[in-house]
Amino acid sequence: RSFSDPALSHALDRRVFHDFFQQAAKAVASKGISIALPLSVAGLSSATLVNDLLEQLENSPLPPRLLHLI
Repeated sequence: RSFSDPALSHALDRRVFHDFFQQAAKAVASKGISIALPLSVAGLSSATLVNDLLEQLENSPLPPRLLHLI
């Protein structure tokens, strides 16, 4: 399997944002700084993954304006 495999990209993207929201979002929010998360084109094109990301953001103390996806 290569990194161009959409399933592998989705798994990595999900891991990146899950770990961020579980481990760092509260600290980032308390400092009021912006954060950029690197997500793949395949992930950003996936309605399921984007919905999961939005749900995590909704349940997070991080204001949406501080999150940037690259």
